[in-house]
Amino acid sequence: MATLGAVPESMIPTRDLMKFLPKLSLEEAAARFHAIDDFSTREGEMALFQYAQLRFFDDEFEWGRNDGAEKLAEIEEVNHTLPLEMQGQFLYGLLAGSFSRETAMGVKQRTFDLLDLMVEGENWAHLERAQFLVSVQVDPEERAAWAVNLPERAETAEVFEMGISPYLRRNGDQTWEWIQGFPDGMWRDRALAKYSETMLGQSGQFENLRKTMEAIELIKDAEIREGAEGLHALYERANQ
Repeated sequence: MATLGAVPESMIPTRDLMKFLPKLSLEEAAARFHAIDDFSTREGEMALFQYAQLRFFDDEFEWGRNDGAEKLAEIEEVNHTLPLEMQGQFLYGLLAGSFSRETAMGVKQRTFDLLDLMVEGENWAHLERAQFLVSVQVDPEERAAWAVNLPERAETAEVFEMGISPYLRRNGDQTWEWIQGFPDGMWRDRALAKYSETMLGQSGQFENLRKTMEAIELIKDAEIREGAEGLHALYERANQ
C-alpha cells in the first residue's frame, strides 16, 4: 500500500486506487486502520476506506449486518476516532455506498443518519457534496422535511435550497400553504424566494406572476428579497 500511496491524487483518485488494494480480512483491515496516526495522507485514507468497506458493507456494497441503532453506533464510534478534517470524508464515503465509486446505495434511514452526523460535525463541504447523491435515493417530500430542520446558517443555506427545490417543482402552487407554516426566519424567506423562482419557471401565466410577487412581498430579509426581485425583473424583461 505504501507504493500505491505515493501516487499523487491528481493522477489517480483514492477511490480508483482502492481497486488495486490487496484483499484483506476485516481483522487485518482493522489492525491496519488502528495503526494509522495520520489519516490525511493517501495511505491513511486507503486504510480508513478499506476498513469501512469491510466493516459496513457486504460484497455487493450493500449495507451489511443490521440497519438499526447498533450500526449507527458503530459508525459514530469509528467517526469519532478520526481527526475533524477526515470525518466528513468518511461519512460521505459511507453515504456513497462505496469508497471506490460514486454510487448512491443503502437504506433511506441510513442516508438521513449520515447527513445528520455531517451536520453535527459541521462537515459543510461534504454535506453540500452529498446532495447530489441524496437526490437519486430520497423522495422530494422526505428530503424537504429533512431540510427544514437544518440549522439556519450561511453554510447550510444552499443545502436547504437544494433540499426543498425538488418538492417545490413537483408540487407547484400546492406548496404555498406548506411555506406559510414556516416560522419567521432565514428558512421562511429562502423558501419564499425559491417558491417565487419555481412559479416563474412553470409558465408565463398571469396567475403565476401574481403568486411570485405575493411571495416576494412576504420576504423580510432585504438581501434575499432583492435577489428574488431581481430574478422576477429579469423574467419579465425576457418575456416582454
